[in-house]
Amino acid sequence: ICFYQVYIGCDKCQDWFHGACVGITPVEAENIEYYTCPRCTQSQAQANKQPLTGKDYDSLKRLHRSLQVS
Repeated sequence: ICFYQVYIGCDKCQDWFHGACVGITPVEAENIEYYTCPRCTQSQAQANKQPLTGKDYDSLKRLHRSLQVS
């Protein structure tokens, strides 16, 4: 049995992936101009994280209190 296999290259790290392994169908692959693989996407998300400030914690506490059911 011959299955149509699509490969997609990450434009950040230049690695190649089976479309099926990264959830990309052949039709989707034809319409993607810039592809970032899951590993690079996760790395980018980690790099964008910043620690919370005291003001952030205060805002979260107020939000939590407002959401609590009395």
